[in-house]
Amino acid sequence: MKWTRPISLVLVTISLVLFFKFLIGLWGYTVDDAFIVFRYAENLVDGNGLVWNVSSLRSEGYTSFSWLMLIVIGQFFGLNLLIYSKLLGLLFLLGTLYFFWKFSKELFKADLQIFVFSVALFFMLSNSFTALHTVAGLETIAFSFSLVALLWYAYKNDIKILSYVALFSSLTRPEGIIASFTTFSLIFIKSKHRKKHLKIVSLNFLFPLLLYFVIKFIYFGHLFSLPIFVKILNYSFDSIKPIIFLRFLFYVLPFLLLIYLNKTFQKSKLRLLLLGPLSYLIFYPFSNHWMNYGMRLYFPAYALIYLLTAISVGYFLKKNQKYLRIVMLLVVLVLFLNFNSITTFMAYSNFMPHYPETALYKIGMALGDFSNSDFLLVTSYAGAIPYFSKVNHVDTYGLTDPNIAINGVASFDYIDSIKPDLILVYNSVDKVPEQNVHPLPYEWPFILYAQEHNYTALPGILFIKDYYFIPLINPELKNVDILKTSLFDVSVWSKTN
Repeated sequence: MKWTRPISLVLVTISLVLFFKFLIGLWGYTVDDAFIVFRYAENLVDGNGLVWNVSSLRSEGYTSFSWLMLIVIGQFFGLNLLIYSKLLGLLFLLGTLYFFWKFSKELFKADLQIFVFSVALFFMLSNSFTALHTVAGLETIAFSFSLVALLWYAYKNDIKILSYVALFSSLTRPEGIIASFTTFSLIFIKSKHRKKHLKIVSLNFLFPLLLYFVIKFIYFGHLFSLPIFVKILNYSFDSIKPIIFLRFLFYVLPFLLLIYLNKTFQKSKLRLLLLGPLSYLIFYPFSNHWMNYGMRLYFPAYALIYLLTAISVGYFLKKNQKYLRIVMLLVVLVLFLNFNSITTFMAYSNFMPHYPETALYKIGMALGDFSNSDFLLVTSYAGAIPYFSKVNHVDTYGLTDPNIAINGVASFDYIDSIKPDLILVYNSVDKVPEQNVHPLPYEWPFILYAQEHNYTALPGILFIKDYYFIPLINPELKNVDILKTSLFDVSVWSKTN
Protein backbone atom coordinates (compact mmCIF):
# COMPACT_ATOMS: atom_id res chain seq x y z
CA MET A 1 0.00 0.00 0.00
CA LYS A 2 2.39 2.68 -1.25
CA TRP A 3 -0.35 5.32 -1.05
CA THR A 4 -0.06 5.20 2.74
CA ARG A 5 3.54 6.50 2.75
CA PRO A 6 2.85 10.21 2.09
CA ILE A 7 -0.14 10.10 4.46
CA SER A 8 2.04 8.60 7.19
CA LEU A 9 4.64 11.33 6.72
CA VAL A 10 1.99 14.06 6.90
CA LEU A 11 0.41 12.55 10.02
CA VAL A 12 3.75 12.25 11.84
CA THR A 13 4.75 15.79 10.89
CA ILE A 14 1.46 17.32 12.01
CA SER A 15 1.52 15.24 15.20
CA LEU A 16 4.95 16.54 16.23
CA VAL A 17 4.18 20.15 15.29
CA LEU A 18 0.94 20.16 17.27
CA PHE A 19 2.43 18.38 20.27
CA PHE A 20 5.40 20.74 20.60
CA LYS A 21 3.07 23.70 20.14
CA PHE A 22 0.95 22.40 23.03
CA LEU A 23 4.01 21.46 25.08
CA ILE A 24 5.63 24.89 24.83
CA GLY A 25 2.37 26.66 25.67
CA LEU A 26 1.70 24.44 28.70
CA TRP A 27 5.25 23.88 29.99
CA GLY A 28 4.83 26.28 32.93
CA TYR A 29 1.59 24.63 34.08
CA THR A 30 1.64 22.24 37.03
CA VAL A 31 -1.59 20.88 38.49
CA ASP A 32 -2.04 21.83 42.15
CA ASP A 33 -2.33 18.21 43.31
CA ALA A 34 1.23 17.53 42.12
CA PHE A 35 2.49 19.61 45.03
CA ILE A 36 0.74 17.22 47.42
CA VAL A 37 3.08 14.48 46.20
CA PHE A 38 6.05 16.87 46.36
CA ARG A 39 5.29 17.67 50.02
CA TYR A 40 5.02 13.98 50.98
CA ALA A 41 8.31 13.29 49.17
CA GLU A 42 9.99 16.17 50.97
CA ASN A 43 8.78 14.99 54.39
CA LEU A 44 9.91 11.43 53.68
CA VAL A 45 13.40 12.44 52.54
CA ASP A 46 13.70 14.78 55.55
CA GLY A 47 13.12 11.78 57.83
CA ASN A 48 9.59 12.66 58.94
CA GLY A 49 7.92 9.66 57.27
CA LEU A 50 4.94 9.61 54.93
CA VAL A 51 3.05 12.45 56.62
CA TRP A 52 1.31 15.60 55.44
CA ASN A 53 1.93 17.71 58.54
CA VAL A 54 5.00 16.74 60.55
CA SER A 55 3.20 17.12 63.88
CA SER A 56 -0.12 15.51 62.94
CA LEU A 57 -1.56 12.03 62.33
CA ARG A 58 -0.34 9.95 59.40
CA SER A 59 -2.48 10.44 56.33
CA GLU A 60 -2.30 8.99 52.83
CA GLY A 61 -3.16 12.06 50.79
CA TYR A 62 -1.64 10.77 47.55
CA THR A 63 -3.17 8.31 45.08
CA SER A 64 -0.07 6.91 43.37
CA PHE A 65 2.57 5.16 45.48
CA SER A 66 4.83 4.38 42.53
CA TRP A 67 4.77 7.99 41.32
CA LEU A 68 5.52 9.18 44.85
CA MET A 69 8.58 6.91 44.96
CA LEU A 70 9.80 8.31 41.62
CA ILE A 71 9.40 11.85 42.99
CA VAL A 72 11.22 10.80 46.18
CA ILE A 73 14.23 9.90 44.01
CA GLY A 74 14.27 13.43 42.58
CA GLN A 75 13.87 14.94 46.05
CA PHE A 76 16.68 12.77 47.43
CA PHE A 77 19.12 14.05 44.79
CA GLY A 78 18.01 17.64 45.27
CA LEU A 79 16.47 18.07 41.83
CA ASN A 80 13.93 20.74 40.89
CA LEU A 81 10.73 18.69 41.26
CA LEU A 82 8.75 20.87 38.86
CA ILE A 83 11.16 20.16 35.99
CA TYR A 84 11.94 16.60 37.09
CA SER A 85 8.25 15.59 37.12
CA LYS A 86 7.74 17.02 33.63
CA LEU A 87 10.74 15.12 32.29
CA LEU A 88 9.33 11.95 33.83
CA GLY A 89 6.05 12.65 32.03
CA LEU A 90 7.91 12.99 28.72
CA LEU A 91 9.80 9.75 29.37
CA PHE A 92 6.59 7.80 30.01
CA LEU A 93 4.97 9.34 26.93
CA LEU A 94 7.86 8.12 24.82
CA GLY A 95 7.42 4.69 26.42
CA THR A 96 3.72 4.72 25.49
CA LEU A 97 4.51 5.59 21.88
CA TYR A 98 7.16 2.87 21.84
CA PHE A 99 4.50 0.26 22.57
CA PHE A 100 2.28 1.82 19.89
CA TRP A 101 5.10 1.02 17.48
CA LYS A 102 5.60 -2.48 18.89
CA PHE A 103 1.93 -3.32 18.25
CA SER A 104 2.01 -1.82 14.76
CA LYS A 105 5.14 -3.74 13.85
CA GLU A 106 3.80 -7.00 15.31
CA LEU A 107 0.40 -6.94 13.63
CA PHE A 108 1.13 -5.43 10.22
CA LYS A 109 3.79 -5.49 7.53
CA ALA A 110 5.77 -2.93 5.55
CA ASP A 111 3.97 0.35 4.80
CA LEU A 112 0.83 -0.59 6.69
CA GLN A 113 2.66 -0.91 10.02
CA ILE A 114 4.05 2.62 9.60
CA PHE A 115 0.61 3.90 8.65
CA VAL A 116 -1.09 2.32 11.68
CA PHE A 117 1.59 3.73 13.99
CA SER A 118 1.24 7.20 12.45
CA VAL A 119 -2.53 7.08 12.98
CA ALA A 120 -2.13 6.10 16.65
CA LEU A 121 0.57 8.75 17.07
CA PHE A 122 -1.66 11.38 15.49
CA PHE A 123 -4.58 10.51 17.75
CA MET A 124 -2.38 10.72 20.85
CA LEU A 125 -0.38 13.84 20.10
CA SER A 126 -3.13 15.92 18.47
CA ASN A 127 -5.05 15.83 21.76
CA SER A 128 -3.82 18.83 23.75
CA PHE A 129 -4.60 16.97 26.98
CA THR A 130 -1.66 14.66 26.19
CA ALA A 131 0.73 17.60 26.47
CA LEU A 132 -1.15 18.97 29.47
CA HIS A 133 -0.92 15.75 31.49
CA THR A 134 2.68 15.21 30.38
CA VAL A 135 3.77 18.45 32.10
CA ALA A 136 1.16 18.55 34.89
CA GLY A 137 3.40 16.78 37.40
CA LEU A 138 1.21 13.77 38.21
CA GLU A 139 1.18 10.08 37.28
CA THR A 140 -1.39 10.32 34.45
CA ILE A 141 0.95 9.56 31.54
CA ALA A 142 2.84 6.98 33.61
CA PHE A 143 -0.44 5.12 34.05
CA SER A 144 -1.15 5.38 30.31
CA PHE A 145 2.23 3.77 29.74
CA SER A 146 1.51 0.98 32.21
CA LEU A 147 -1.82 0.13 30.55
CA VAL A 148 -0.35 -0.10 27.04
CA ALA A 149 2.62 -2.11 28.37
CA LEU A 150 0.18 -4.38 30.18
CA LEU A 151 -1.65 -5.01 26.93
CA TRP A 152 1.56 -5.72 25.03
CA TYR A 153 3.01 -8.28 27.43
CA ALA A 154 -0.39 -9.93 27.76
CA TYR A 155 -0.53 -10.25 23.99
CA LYS A 156 3.00 -11.70 23.94
CA ASN A 157 2.05 -14.00 26.84
CA ASP A 158 5.20 -12.98 28.75
CA ILE A 159 3.76 -13.72 32.19
CA LYS A 160 6.82 -12.74 34.25
CA ILE A 161 7.28 -9.26 32.80
CA LEU A 162 3.50 -8.88 32.69
CA SER A 163 3.41 -9.49 36.46
CA TYR A 164 5.96 -6.73 37.05
CA VAL A 165 4.06 -4.33 34.81
CA ALA A 166 0.78 -5.23 36.55
CA LEU A 167 2.37 -4.48 39.93
CA PHE A 168 3.62 -1.10 38.70
CA SER A 169 0.21 -0.32 37.20
CA SER A 170 -1.62 -1.33 40.41
CA LEU A 171 0.68 0.84 42.54
CA THR A 172 0.28 3.74 40.13
CA ARG A 173 -3.51 3.95 40.17
CA PRO A 174 -6.32 1.86 41.74
CA GLU A 175 -7.73 1.26 38.25
CA GLY A 176 -4.52 -0.60 37.49
CA ILE A 177 -5.70 -3.38 39.79
CA ILE A 178 -8.89 -3.71 37.72
CA ALA A 179 -6.98 -3.74 34.44
CA SER A 180 -4.43 -6.25 35.80
CA PHE A 181 -6.99 -8.75 37.08
CA THR A 182 -8.96 -8.41 33.83
CA THR A 183 -5.82 -9.18 31.85
CA PHE A 184 -4.79 -12.18 33.96
CA SER A 185 -8.34 -13.56 33.80
CA LEU A 186 -8.32 -13.44 29.99
CA ILE A 187 -4.95 -15.19 29.92
CA PHE A 188 -5.90 -17.93 32.41
CA ILE A 189 -9.08 -18.72 30.48
CA LYS A 190 -7.06 -19.94 27.49
CA SER A 191 -3.84 -20.99 29.26
CA LYS A 192 -2.64 -24.58 29.10
CA HIS A 193 -0.16 -23.91 31.93
CA ARG A 194 -2.43 -22.38 34.58
CA LYS A 195 -0.48 -23.72 37.56
CA LYS A 196 2.84 -22.48 36.23
CA HIS A 197 1.40 -19.09 35.34
CA LEU A 198 -0.40 -18.77 38.66
CA LYS A 199 2.86 -19.44 40.50
CA ILE A 200 4.65 -16.70 38.55
CA VAL A 201 1.79 -14.22 39.02
CA SER A 202 1.49 -15.00 42.72
CA LEU A 203 5.20 -14.53 43.35
CA ASN A 204 5.72 -11.39 41.27
CA PHE A 205 2.33 -9.66 41.52
CA LEU A 206 -0.18 -10.95 44.06
CA PHE A 207 2.18 -11.37 47.03
CA PRO A 208 3.97 -8.00 46.64
CA LEU A 209 0.60 -6.25 46.16
CA LEU A 210 -0.89 -7.94 49.22
CA LEU A 211 2.22 -7.08 51.25
CA TYR A 212 1.90 -3.44 50.17
CA PHE A 213 -1.71 -3.25 51.39
CA VAL A 214 -0.86 -4.95 54.69
CA ILE A 215 1.98 -2.50 55.39
CA LYS A 216 -0.23 0.41 54.32
CA PHE A 217 -3.01 -0.67 56.64
CA ILE A 218 -0.58 -0.99 59.55
CA TYR A 219 0.99 2.41 58.83
CA PHE A 220 -2.11 4.49 57.98
CA GLY A 221 -4.88 2.47 59.58
CA HIS A 222 -6.97 2.14 56.42
CA LEU A 223 -6.78 0.43 53.03
CA PHE A 224 -7.94 3.30 50.83
CA SER A 225 -6.12 6.57 50.28
CA LEU A 226 -7.92 9.73 51.38
CA PRO A 227 -8.49 10.94 47.77
CA ILE A 228 -10.44 7.72 47.14
CA PHE A 229 -12.63 8.44 50.17
CA VAL A 230 -13.19 11.98 48.93
CA LYS A 231 -13.59 11.47 45.18
CA ILE A 232 -15.26 8.06 44.96
CA LEU A 233 -16.56 6.59 48.20
CA ASN A 234 -18.06 9.86 49.45
CA TYR A 235 -18.84 11.15 45.93
CA SER A 236 -17.70 14.59 47.00
CA PHE A 237 -17.13 15.83 43.47
CA ASP A 238 -20.53 16.32 41.84
CA SER A 239 -19.03 16.65 38.35
CA ILE A 240 -17.94 13.00 38.47
CA LYS A 241 -21.24 11.45 39.57
CA PRO A 242 -23.03 11.12 36.19
CA ILE A 243 -20.14 9.19 34.64
CA ILE A 244 -18.42 7.49 37.58
CA PHE A 245 -19.29 4.05 36.23
CA LEU A 246 -17.55 4.81 32.93
CA ARG A 247 -14.26 5.23 34.74
CA PHE A 248 -14.15 1.52 35.52
CA LEU A 249 -15.66 0.47 32.19
CA PHE A 250 -12.93 2.41 30.39
CA TYR A 251 -10.15 0.39 31.96
CA VAL A 252 -11.72 -2.99 31.15
CA LEU A 253 -13.21 -2.46 27.71
CA PRO A 254 -9.96 -1.96 25.73
CA PHE A 255 -8.56 -5.22 27.06
CA LEU A 256 -11.18 -7.00 24.99
CA LEU A 257 -8.66 -6.37 22.23
CA LEU A 258 -6.87 -9.42 23.59
CA ILE A 259 -9.82 -11.58 22.59
CA TYR A 260 -9.46 -10.53 19.00
CA LEU A 261 -5.68 -10.52 18.74
CA ASN A 262 -5.25 -13.97 20.24
CA LYS A 263 -4.99 -16.69 17.61
CA THR A 264 -7.79 -18.66 19.25
CA PHE A 265 -10.21 -15.93 18.22
CA GLN A 266 -8.88 -15.03 14.78
CA LYS A 267 -12.28 -15.77 13.27
CA SER A 268 -13.91 -13.05 15.34
CA LYS A 269 -15.64 -10.37 13.32
CA LEU A 270 -13.73 -7.20 12.56
CA ARG A 271 -16.59 -5.23 14.05
CA LEU A 272 -15.18 -6.05 17.50
CA LEU A 273 -12.38 -3.61 16.82
CA LEU A 274 -14.85 -0.76 16.48
CA LEU A 275 -15.17 -0.90 20.27
CA GLY A 276 -12.26 1.54 20.32
CA PRO A 277 -13.73 4.53 18.52
CA LEU A 278 -17.27 3.75 19.64
CA SER A 279 -16.37 3.79 23.33
CA TYR A 280 -14.60 7.10 22.75
CA LEU A 281 -17.63 8.59 21.01
CA ILE A 282 -20.10 7.28 23.59
CA PHE A 283 -18.06 8.84 26.38
CA TYR A 284 -17.90 12.30 24.80
CA PRO A 285 -21.53 13.49 25.31
CA PHE A 286 -21.20 12.89 29.08
CA SER A 287 -18.13 15.06 29.39
CA ASN A 288 -17.00 18.66 29.29
CA HIS A 289 -13.71 20.10 28.08
CA TRP A 290 -12.61 21.66 31.32
CA MET A 291 -12.69 18.58 33.52
CA ASN A 292 -14.16 15.24 32.56
CA TYR A 293 -13.10 14.98 28.92
CA GLY A 294 -9.46 15.44 29.82
CA MET A 295 -9.69 14.57 33.49
CA ARG A 296 -6.79 12.51 34.73
CA LEU A 297 -9.21 9.89 36.09
CA TYR A 298 -10.18 8.96 32.53
CA PHE A 299 -7.42 10.19 30.25
CA PRO A 300 -5.06 7.16 30.56
CA ALA A 301 -7.68 4.97 28.87
CA TYR A 302 -7.44 7.15 25.75
CA ALA A 303 -4.03 5.67 24.94
CA LEU A 304 -5.65 2.24 24.77
CA ILE A 305 -8.60 3.53 22.78
CA TYR A 306 -6.35 5.37 20.30
CA LEU A 307 -4.29 2.21 19.84
CA LEU A 308 -7.44 0.12 19.38
CA THR A 309 -8.82 2.56 16.82
CA ALA A 310 -5.57 2.67 14.82
CA ILE A 311 -5.39 -1.15 14.77
CA SER A 312 -9.00 -1.29 13.61
CA VAL A 313 -8.11 1.02 10.71
CA GLY A 314 -5.20 -1.26 9.80
CA TYR A 315 -7.25 -4.44 9.91
CA PHE A 316 -10.07 -3.02 7.83
CA LEU A 317 -7.58 -1.89 5.20
CA LYS A 318 -5.83 -5.27 5.30
CA LYS A 319 -8.85 -7.56 5.38
CA ASN A 320 -11.73 -5.77 3.76
CA GLN A 321 -11.40 -2.37 2.17
CA LYS A 322 -15.11 -2.08 1.48
CA TYR A 323 -15.51 -0.84 5.05
CA LEU A 324 -12.97 1.95 4.42
CA ARG A 325 -15.59 4.73 4.32
CA ILE A 326 -17.05 3.68 7.67
CA VAL A 327 -13.63 3.49 9.26
CA MET A 328 -12.53 6.86 7.90
CA LEU A 329 -15.77 8.42 9.13
CA LEU A 330 -14.99 7.19 12.64
CA VAL A 331 -11.46 8.51 12.35
CA VAL A 332 -12.74 11.93 11.30
CA LEU A 333 -15.15 11.98 14.24
CA VAL A 334 -12.41 11.06 16.69
CA LEU A 335 -10.17 13.78 15.28
CA PHE A 336 -12.99 16.30 15.46
CA LEU A 337 -13.39 15.56 19.15
CA ASN A 338 -9.62 15.75 19.60
CA PHE A 339 -9.38 19.17 18.03
CA ASN A 340 -12.13 20.41 20.31
CA SER A 341 -9.56 20.01 23.07
CA ILE A 342 -7.71 23.01 21.62
CA THR A 343 -10.17 25.26 23.47
CA THR A 344 -8.84 23.80 26.69
CA PHE A 345 -5.26 24.36 25.54
CA MET A 346 -6.07 28.02 24.99
CA ALA A 347 -7.65 28.29 28.43
CA TYR A 348 -4.88 26.49 30.31
CA SER A 349 -2.05 28.27 28.49
CA ASN A 350 -3.58 31.72 29.07
CA PHE A 351 -5.41 31.57 32.40
CA MET A 352 -4.11 28.72 34.55
CA PRO A 353 -1.14 29.25 36.89
CA HIS A 354 2.32 28.93 35.34
CA TYR A 355 5.04 28.65 37.98
CA PRO A 356 6.71 30.50 39.56
CA GLU A 357 4.75 33.66 38.65
CA THR A 358 1.51 32.56 40.32
CA ALA A 359 -0.53 33.79 43.25
CA LEU A 360 -0.36 30.33 44.82
CA TYR A 361 3.43 30.53 44.88
CA LYS A 362 3.34 34.10 46.21
CA ILE A 363 0.93 33.17 49.01
CA GLY A 364 3.09 30.20 49.95
CA MET A 365 6.23 32.31 50.15
CA ALA A 366 4.39 35.02 52.12
CA LEU A 367 3.41 32.42 54.75
CA GLY A 368 6.96 31.08 55.00
CA ASP A 369 7.66 33.28 58.04
CA PHE A 370 5.24 31.12 60.02
CA SER A 371 6.65 27.71 59.01
CA ASN A 372 8.49 27.16 62.30
CA SER A 373 5.45 27.84 64.50
CA ASP A 374 2.14 26.13 65.27
CA PHE A 375 0.49 28.24 62.59
CA LEU A 376 -2.39 26.38 60.85
CA LEU A 377 -3.63 27.17 57.37
CA VAL A 378 -6.97 25.99 55.92
CA THR A 379 -7.60 26.04 52.17
CA SER A 380 -9.49 24.12 49.51
CA TYR A 381 -6.27 23.97 47.46
CA ALA A 382 -4.06 21.36 49.13
CA GLY A 383 -0.99 21.64 46.91
CA ALA A 384 1.20 24.61 46.07
CA ILE A 385 0.43 26.90 49.03
CA PRO A 386 1.23 24.28 51.74
CA TYR A 387 4.24 23.02 49.76
CA PHE A 388 5.91 26.42 49.34
CA SER A 389 4.92 27.77 52.77
CA LYS A 390 5.90 24.64 54.79
CA VAL A 391 3.18 25.53 57.34
CA ASN A 392 0.72 23.08 58.95
CA HIS A 393 -2.30 22.69 56.71
CA VAL A 394 -5.82 21.26 56.58
CA ASP A 395 -7.73 21.13 53.29
CA THR A 396 -11.50 21.56 53.31
CA TYR A 397 -12.12 18.53 51.05
CA GLY A 398 -10.16 16.14 53.23
CA LEU A 399 -7.67 15.07 50.56
CA THR A 400 -4.97 15.09 53.24
CA ASP A 401 -7.10 15.11 56.41
CA PRO A 402 -8.52 11.74 57.63
CA ASN A 403 -11.21 13.34 59.82
CA ILE A 404 -12.79 15.28 56.95
CA ALA A 405 -12.24 12.59 54.30
CA ILE A 406 -13.92 9.81 56.27
CA ASN A 407 -16.76 11.91 57.70
CA GLY A 408 -17.40 13.76 54.44
CA VAL A 409 -17.34 17.28 55.93
CA ALA A 410 -15.65 19.19 58.76
CA SER A 411 -17.71 19.48 61.93
CA PHE A 412 -17.76 22.58 64.14
CA ASP A 413 -16.20 20.60 66.97
CA TYR A 414 -13.34 19.50 64.74
CA ILE A 415 -12.74 23.04 63.46
CA ASP A 416 -12.76 24.36 67.02
CA SER A 417 -10.22 21.71 68.05
CA ILE A 418 -7.73 22.80 65.37
CA LYS A 419 -8.44 26.58 65.61
CA PRO A 420 -7.22 27.73 62.16
CA ASP A 421 -5.02 30.82 62.06
CA LEU A 422 -5.77 31.56 58.42
CA ILE A 423 -8.62 30.38 56.21
CA LEU A 424 -8.37 31.05 52.48
CA VAL A 425 -11.90 31.00 51.08
CA TYR A 426 -12.49 30.36 47.39
CA ASN A 427 -14.94 32.64 45.55
CA SER A 428 -15.72 34.00 42.08
CA VAL A 429 -15.97 37.58 43.41
CA ASP A 430 -13.75 39.62 45.72
CA LYS A 431 -15.74 39.15 48.91
CA VAL A 432 -16.66 36.50 51.48
CA PRO A 433 -19.19 34.21 49.76
CA GLU A 434 -22.80 33.80 50.81
CA GLN A 435 -24.03 30.32 51.65
CA ASN A 436 -26.59 29.95 48.86
CA VAL A 437 -24.13 30.94 46.12
CA HIS A 438 -20.85 29.54 47.45
CA PRO A 439 -19.12 27.46 44.71
CA LEU A 440 -17.40 25.13 47.23
CA PRO A 441 -19.89 24.00 49.89
CA TYR A 442 -17.21 22.08 51.80
CA GLU A 443 -15.72 25.42 52.81
CA TRP A 444 -18.95 26.64 54.36
CA PRO A 445 -18.44 25.19 57.89
CA PHE A 446 -15.11 27.03 58.05
CA ILE A 447 -16.72 30.28 56.88
CA LEU A 448 -19.43 30.02 59.55
CA TYR A 449 -16.78 29.30 62.17
CA ALA A 450 -14.76 32.33 61.06
CA GLN A 451 -17.82 34.59 61.21
CA GLU A 452 -18.79 33.29 64.63
CA HIS A 453 -15.26 33.94 65.97
CA ASN A 454 -14.84 37.38 64.35
CA TYR A 455 -12.08 36.52 61.89
CA THR A 456 -10.77 39.48 59.90
CA ALA A 457 -11.44 39.44 56.15
CA LEU A 458 -8.77 40.92 53.85
CA PRO A 459 -9.00 41.95 50.17
CA GLY A 460 -9.17 38.95 47.85
CA ILE A 461 -6.16 37.47 46.06
CA LEU A 462 -6.78 36.82 42.36
CA PHE A 463 -5.24 33.41 41.61
CA ILE A 464 -7.01 32.40 38.37
CA LYS A 465 -9.00 34.54 35.99
CA ASP A 466 -12.14 35.68 37.86
CA TYR A 467 -11.42 33.55 40.95
CA TYR A 468 -10.17 34.74 44.31
CA PHE A 469 -8.92 33.56 47.67
CA ILE A 470 -10.47 35.63 50.45
CA PRO A 471 -8.15 35.58 53.53
CA LEU A 472 -9.90 35.19 56.90
CA ILE A 473 -7.43 35.76 59.76
CA ASN A 474 -7.78 34.67 63.38
CA PRO A 475 -7.63 37.91 65.44
CA GLU A 476 -5.81 36.09 68.25
CA LEU A 477 -2.85 35.17 66.01
CA LYS A 478 0.57 36.41 67.14
CA ASN A 479 2.26 38.71 64.62
CA VAL A 480 -1.09 39.21 62.92
CA ASP A 481 0.03 42.54 61.44
CA ILE A 482 2.95 40.87 59.63
CA LEU A 483 0.54 38.37 58.05
CA LYS A 484 -1.92 41.11 57.05
CA THR A 485 0.81 43.14 55.38
CA SER A 486 2.21 40.12 53.51
CA LEU A 487 -1.19 39.00 52.21
CA PHE A 488 -2.19 42.56 51.30
CA ASP A 489 0.99 42.85 49.18
CA VAL A 490 0.15 39.57 47.43
CA SER A 491 -3.41 40.83 46.80
CA VAL A 492 -2.11 43.99 45.14
CA TRP A 493 0.40 41.96 43.08
CA SER A 494 -2.30 39.51 41.91
CA LYS A 495 -4.52 42.28 40.57
CA THR A 496 -1.77 44.14 38.74
CA ASN A 497 0.05 41.24 37.06
